[in-house]
Amino acid sequence: MFNTGIAVACVAGLLLLSAVGFSAQVTVQHAGAPAKRAVFDVGDTIEVVVEADAPAGGKKITAKWIDSYDRLVAQQARAPGQGGKTVFRFPVKAVVSTGNRIEVDVAGVTIEPVKFGCSPQHTRPLRDWYTFPWAAYPIGTGDALRSLGCNGNRGYGTAGWRKRSLDPLVANDIRYYVDELLKPIRMPRRIFTLYKKDKSIMRRQMKPFLTKWKAEGVADHSHLTRRNCLSDPDTLKRMAEMTRAVVSWHAPYKPIWYNMQDEGGMAAQNQKNEFCFGPHCMAGFRKWIQTQYPSLKTLNDAWGTSFAAWAKVTPMTSYEIRKREADKPLPARRLGPWCDHREYMDVVMLRTLAKCREIGREVDPDGLFGMTGTQGPSPWPGFDYSLLPTALDVAHYYDYNNAIEIARSFHERHGTGLFPYLSHMRGNKAERRARASRCAASGRRAALQAERQRHNPSSIHTRKDHDMGYQLFPMPHELARELILAWLRVGDEALSLLTYVAKRKDRQHDE
Repeated sequence: MFNTGIAVACVAGLLLLSAVGFSAQVTVQHAGAPAKRAVFDVGDTIEVVVEADAPAGGKKITAKWIDSYDRLVAQQARAPGQGGKTVFRFPVKAVVSTGNRIEVDVAGVTIEPVKFGCSPQHTRPLRDWYTFPWAAYPIGTGDALRSLGCNGNRGYGTAGWRKRSLDPLVANDIRYYVDELLKPIRMPRRIFTLYKKDKSIMRRQMKPFLTKWKAEGVADHSHLTRRNCLSDPDTLKRMAEMTRAVVSWHAPYKPIWYNMQDEGGMAAQNQKNEFCFGPHCMAGFRKWIQTQYPSLKTLNDAWGTSFAAWAKVTPMTSYEIRKREADKPLPARRLGPWCDHREYMDVVMLRTLAKCREIGREVDPDGLFGMTGTQGPSPWPGFDYSLLPTALDVAHYYDYNNAIEIARSFHERHGTGLFPYLSHMRGNKAERRARASRCAASGRRAALQAERQRHNPSSIHTRKDHDMGYQLFPMPHELARELILAWLRVGDEALSLLTYVAKRKDRQHDE
């Protein structure tokens, strides 16, 4: 059937060949539902089908279920079935780890293992602390990560990302959250993070608007359509398709939560922008604005405008409103044409996030959906702190400009999870850098000192310990806990959802 020494893999199962002169096919599938993806939950039954084209010499065929930690979960031995087909069934009474494999012994020869997954238990509702290193690690590093105090990590994408993301997490038995749910959408068709990933887009897009504004004093709104407009049906269709694909792929592993965007927004994070004046957003704005004012006359009085019909109502950019109102005393300034537009952008962003969550819940009904990396309070990104809790199950804010205090006041009203960054993110850039340097340096010094004392009890700190402030490189596993404890000792805030390691790419040190 197959040539000796060849291993073949297929999507439905694995076809494996031993290297001793006979072939064997081992398939792991759901009992009664062989087409179902081979990820098993409590109550399912694992069916192992072994087909060998050579007799087992009267010996029994043995199938072993082994977990991520190389522990034997269950084992069965049977005489070869008729026609060389032998079937084993393992009821799933409990799940010990996500990464699992079946090892089959035929005629004294162990066939190459067939890997499969199990759905983790007790990850929902979110009730425990998780520490994520926010970096990808290969298969086999689970023990090292756990020794660091890390009990979670991030995962990406769909089936095409398996080897880079999902497989290592499953094999390491690491709980995870799905980071940037829509990341598999290729540039330049990203939904939330296009401008963040390529900040030159904003400069190129604004150049014709600014050129005309400076030369003629004319605000040409035709250049102010957000790429991948959040009101455009085509954008929403792409978002829906990718959301279904990603959530469907990860749902069997019950991710801790799904991150719909990281540091996204109407543009790039808190970057000033004039979006969106595109036709889809303007059509929606003109409908929405009628719910904010009882009549067109009321709007004109508030805005200081003279529109003859609702269909003609057009908001202003920050450039226009600044020029129009600059010479007026503060009480007389009418900022409605700009403020109302920014408020509607908050509505558009909220609506899009809510839609993304709604679609995700169709596939994973008890999944949690949220976002990370919101900026400080600002009119630009589209994040109204008072409304975000209605569209998010989990929110993760940067801690500056009183963002945490403001966000917490609103999230508590809705019972929504709130996870601030560690306190070294507080303050201005210089303060944050200095705090991160002290934090990292203290952790590094503790680790180096522990290592020296292990080899030489009389060792002392050196200048080099202090010089390694930002650069934390891999250390022996036994030092990991000392590093984490040192990190936490210098912090002034409890452990948060994510643990970030401060690094500086421009400083490299040899140990």
